[in-house]
Amino acid sequence: MGSEYMKTIAKGNNDMSMKLYEEVVKQVKGNVIYSPISVHTILSLLHQGSTGKIANDMQRVLGIPEKSFSAAGFQELMTSLNGVQNITLEMANKVFVMEGCKLNPTFKEVALKSFNAGADEVNFAENQKAASTINGWVEEKTKDKIKNLIDPNALNSLTRMVLVNAIYFKGDWAKKFNKNNTTKQKFYTSTTDSVEVDMMHMKDKFFYGEKADLDAKVLSIPYLNQDVSLVVVLPNDVDGIEELEKKLINYDMSNLTKDNYKMEVELSLPKFKIETTIDLNQPLKNIGLDKMFAVSEDLSGLLSNPNEPLYVSKVIQKAFIEVNEEGAEAAAATAVIMCCRAMPMQQPPTRVFKADHPFLCILEHCPTNQSLFMGKITNFNH
Repeated sequence: MGSEYMKTIAKGNNDMSMKLYEEVVKQVKGNVIYSPISVHTILSLLHQGSTGKIANDMQRVLGIPEKSFSAAGFQELMTSLNGVQNITLEMANKVFVMEGCKLNPTFKEVALKSFNAGADEVNFAENQKAASTINGWVEEKTKDKIKNLIDPNALNSLTRMVLVNAIYFKGDWAKKFNKNNTTKQKFYTSTTDSVEVDMMHMKDKFFYGEKADLDAKVLSIPYLNQDVSLVVVLPNDVDGIEELEKKLINYDMSNLTKDNYKMEVELSLPKFKIETTIDLNQPLKNIGLDKMFAVSEDLSGLLSNPNEPLYVSKVIQKAFIEVNEEGAEAAAATAVIMCCRAMPMQQPPTRVFKADHPFLCILEHCPTNQSLFMGKITNFNH
């Protein structure tokens, strides 16, 4: 029965991830890194304290079932992700609540039991101190990769609660790239422009596929724990990234690597490092979660006798990824701030996979079929 929970949560995350990605890239130009699972998890925690229209919207957009089923799925997911061997993969949740406010006992129990989310009281009126407390927790959970997630100006005496999810990954490749083979090569940012990058090279057997429906090649690079891999999606055309993004919006992401075969590939992949800060308010409104940003009684399940309608004032995520010869390191943190109203085949020939123009990459946890991180690399100007 457990796998039933997990499959449902995974499908919800993957279905939402591309729709949200579509909205994020309208707002963030150039390179992007974001963590779908971080957003999905923290909003699913918020769903546990919601009722009415907001609860219905969240179930539909997040693709999650009723609360007890969803809670069971996340309990299993948290255990599964935090138990992966031979790499560092940690996901953590936290509830920060205003001093003097009491969490609804039902929400408090499910937050702790299913989301491993303990609760701490802070005084949001002392916004510098409160932000420092929250940011300190995030830094610790992301091994100092995500700093200053919360701007003190986002907190004030009307803030009642901040929900935070942090995810951190660090893993070595199953087979590392030889640093001596890394060379300066051109990366084409368009059909006419290029920049010099550090291009890594390796000839080995990888799971590889050519997707005619996406007009792209897909290759998976496994980590030491082969349950986790970096999936690189390379459009066939130098300027094919936008067309690829459009095709992926309603694409079943579980099919991305399904028909790939292990074969010998000459792989060329640039080293890269990306950090992105995303204000998710507008993207979330655009995919159908607009009601939670308006004052409503539908978030009354978060606090005991709140005596005041609550609303979400801000959802923000910071994400980071670095890919080099050793492997990859990635981290993300997402915060939701709540305020009250003022108030196998024949051996084929060697394939060539040369990522020398804009591409997408997805850090995937294969057993749970979860997209942990999703990135787009279009330039190397910074």
